[in-house]
Amino acid sequence: MQNRVTLANNMAQLHNQNLKAGNNGALGASEMAHFQQQNADLLKRQSELAQIIAQQQAQKPLTEPPPLKIPPNATPQLQAFLTTRDKLMRGQITMMNQNRTADPKTRQEAMQQWQKDNAGLIEQMKQEAQALANSNKT
Repeated sequence: MQNRVTLANNMAQLHNQNLKAGNNGALGASEMAHFQQQNADLLKRQSELAQIIAQQQAQKPLTEPPPLKIPPNATPQLQAFLTTRDKLMRGQITMMNQNRTADPKTRQEAMQQWQKDNAGLIEQMKQEAQALANSNKT
């Protein structure tokens, strides 16, 4: 964590220097290359730490949640929302467990693919949440 804080502070200092120089704080390629060169040891250590964390997480898969229990007095809107949310959550847990030993880039790509594959269901859940919110207003 300390390594990460140091890197963030170094980046903030560089950002502030660019603000003072009138560059809106935006970092160009040369500034980024300079930052990477100055912080090479910290960046290398951060990469190593990320791999260690990923390996530790890979050893412990996410557990499946208990079966969905819909309250007996739930409105149809609440039932629909809870059911869709549960389906999305279970699918995401499955995808994350399948990719838990993959490298970060592969995990990110898997998450993006999962989001793409489930875009309709995610949109459905948003609509159900809106319908639920609207039904609670009346």
